[in-house]
Amino acid sequence: GQSAEAIQKIEGAQARGLSISADQYPWLASGTQLQSAIMPNWVMADSTEAFHQRLNDSSIADKLRGQIQENIRRRGGAESLLITGFVDSNLVGLTLAQIAQQKELDPISTAIEMVQQGRVRVASFNMSPDDVAAFMVKPWVVTSSDGTNGHPRKYASFSKKYEKYVKQDALLTVGEFITQSSGKTAEILRIKDRGLLKEGYMADVIVFDPELYAAKADFSNWDRYSTGVQYVFVNGEMVISEFKYLHKLAGTFIR
Repeated sequence: GQSAEAIQKIEGAQARGLSISADQYPWLASGTQLQSAIMPNWVMADSTEAFHQRLNDSSIADKLRGQIQENIRRRGGAESLLITGFVDSNLVGLTLAQIAQQKELDPISTAIEMVQQGRVRVASFNMSPDDVAAFMVKPWVVTSSDGTNGHPRKYASFSKKYEKYVKQDALLTVGEFITQSSGKTAEILRIKDRGLLKEGYMADVIVFDPELYAAKADFSNWDRYSTGVQYVFVNGEMVISEFKYLHKLAGTFIR
């Protein structure tokens, strides 16, 4: 519920001449490690060994549990924390609340136990649809994905944005969606020869079928490819033809 305040601050700064932009993925859940989401910074300081010692230190247990409880609340509660990666694959796809129920423990004790067993990736469903929509229509916000496993943003951010916010909700036009996904991004990053269909620019071209373009990845199956991308050219070389990848890597590093 803080998007209006954030937008006011950003646009006020822009009016004073500051260059501020933002990127956004079209999902209501963030993705991170469980310890980063709910553990206080002070308890994670120093080494992993020191972190685990503090988790089991009875002299600070009340303080620690109180702060973990507040962080879980801020994340939407234990039922909003979906485990997307863990050493025990049987627990992937369950919420922290469901795992706690299985273990017959409270969510705080469950989290303390799990983070000591290995890396725990989690999707945190704590974003407001109204905030997502408020940011999305701003001309200084562009589309982004993220390279981390366990979250559908890695494979489906652009198609999800098109499917929900262009076709379903009509929050953006097709032109606005394309601009936020290409030309505006190149402008913000000061890449001078990409992002537009323009003579003299590098030929990075995507041709998609507006009826078939859709996200298939979700939080249960985060690595499914989207459908509907008919042709793709990277640096003028065709890498997808008639919806099929041609096993060509035509990209180059851009400074």
